[in-house]
Amino acid sequence: MAKTPRGIRNNNPLNIRYNPRNNWVGQTGNDGQFCKFESPKYGVRAAVRILQKYAGNDGKTTLSEIINKWAPRTDGNDTEKYIATICKDMTIRATDTIDVHDRGTVVRLLFYMARVECTQKALDAAHIGVWDFIDGWDLANYKYEKD
Repeated sequence: MAKTPRGIRNNNPLNIRYNPRNNWVGQTGNDGQFCKFESPKYGVRAAVRILQKYAGNDGKTTLSEIINKWAPRTDGNDTEKYIATICKDMTIRATDTIDVHDRGTVVRLLFYMARVECTQKALDAAHIGVWDFIDGWDLANYKYEKD
């Protein structure tokens, strides 16, 4: 039997790395490398906030720029394959701009990214679906004192 992917075990379907400077809403700890969340929607919430930071602070707005920062080759990722998979799934080009303030765009992008990070089979087995991504978006766009 295959081992459950780390992102599923941690309720972190986007595999957000742990950083002691971040104290995400819904974060329950870490596994030494990656954040653990109380539910997948809080992992998605953190991912939405990170994407919005990429655009606002770092000027990363194209799919290629976002994925190169999210899953860099220096971390052992096949970044080009990751980008190609998302392009195919979303029927967009790597150079297309991602509107990180558009709910539908971000929900679709993060859902497809989670499929790369954890596999669709694992998401299905854990009953993680599009509603978790919608809830994560909604949570990210409310104001919290914590982050």
